Amino acid sequence: MWRLLASLLGLVKTRTVPCPSCARPIAHTRLKCPHCATWLDWKPR
Repeated sequence: MWRLLASLLGLVKTRTVPCPSCARPIAHTRLKCPHCATWLDWKPR
């Protein structure tokens, strides 16, 4: 139970975005989705 709560709090701290292929939340700094192995192309703001 505590691990689940800690992992949820960890997700809140980091900014996540949905993967364009599998729609699972990933950190916005990742270059590759850990779930579906899709390479991500982030555009700088």
